Amino acid sequence: MQIIILDSHPLPDRRINRHIGYMREHGYELFRLNIDRSLSYKHSGMAPSTSIPCYVIGCAYTRNNTLNKICYNIQRFVVNNEDIDSVMTRLGVSYQIPTVVHVHDPVLLPFAVKIYGRLQHAKLVYDRHEVYESRIKHFSLISLPKIARFSEILTANYIDGVVTILEEYRCVVEKMFPRSEIAVVPNFPVYENYDDKVILSKIENVSRASVIHFVYIGSLSWDHDRDIGLILYLAESLLSNNYNVKFTVGGQTSDEKLLSEFSRLSAIYPDKFIYAGYLSPDLVIQHTQIAHFGFLLIKPNTHYWVLTSPNKVFEYLRCGVIPILRAKCSCKIQLQNNSIWFEREDSKELILEKIKSIIQDPDKIHDMMLLSYRLSSHFSYESVAHEYLCLYNAI
Repeated sequence: MQIIILDSHPLPDRRINRHIGYMREHGYELFRLNIDRSLSYKHSGMAPSTSIPCYVIGCAYTRNNTLNKICYNIQRFVVNNEDIDSVMTRLGVSYQIPTVVHVHDPVLLPFAVKIYGRLQHAKLVYDRHEVYESRIKHFSLISLPKIARFSEILTANYIDGVVTILEEYRCVVEKMFPRSEIAVVPNFPVYENYDDKVILSKIENVSRASVIHFVYIGSLSWDHDRDIGLILYLAESLLSNNYNVKFTVGGQTSDEKLLSEFSRLSAIYPDKFIYAGYLSPDLVIQHTQIAHFGFLLIKPNTHYWVLTSPNKVFEYLRCGVIPILRAKCSCKIQLQNNSIWFEREDSKELILEKIKSIIQDPDKIHDMMLLSYRLSSHFSYESVAHEYLCLYNAI
């Protein structure tokens, strides 16, 4: 059997590459068709240096991001005028053998249906990483589904299997996709990708003399649901009061206001505030392994305050890092003693004071980091990835 991965994530995306790696280990032939909204269409082609054959279709038609987004949605829903046969030939896909078209982005579902319709023995699987049930109000009057949810509704009768991130979502997903088999694959890290010697050395050597290292590597924008402004407030408050701390922020952004803040803090606190820019998955692991605290802070006023399976938190556990959380996570009870949890409406001042009280207690930091590390064995990708195999066999 062959698997065609269809997605619009960055090529190094960890969830997708975990999926690819696991399927390769189990003998499946894999191909990837990646849609890149930042790449000009004329630069579409085979991607070099990827673990499986990968064809990238560029979808940037102008220099205007808003216009590109509109064009992208029209292209995915209506036109899809790529020469599918030519792309499949370039990838080396067979039209005759059993195939799973595995889609990782909801807006690509209509495109996936067209690909699936050309294959003789095909099934369609949808990997539902996020939750799209909330609706959008237009002109404060009309409430309509998000584009992603509309795409799901449009294609539900074609979808043979759905992968969701939490057991708590199984019943909801079954109602949305009544003809589909359901699997649950949470966002857990691959356990063997980490260096236990580095992690345990960090934990055992924490002391009053240690520089306490905070890390956040991920989505960077003033407008998105991650509360980057709060992270910067905490960083400046601690650094300006001469706490023995260091902050590393990583991720790609073109947000000029945010880049200006990074430059300002880096200039005032050289070697204490680091903006690392885009980091490869391997470098993300390296930075996280030497950290003591890691952030997952969701804005209290965001529409995306939903139950999640946060990849970042499970990576923190694997690295012996203490998560600082203001989010709605499924694992709160399990992680209550090794994490610092805040409620949705807790003030930034309260959050700051709680962090101050803990960073002055190296014994507590040691115990919480060690508990994170020990708990991580319960949240490994290896323990859940077999759900993919069960789903493929079921359909």
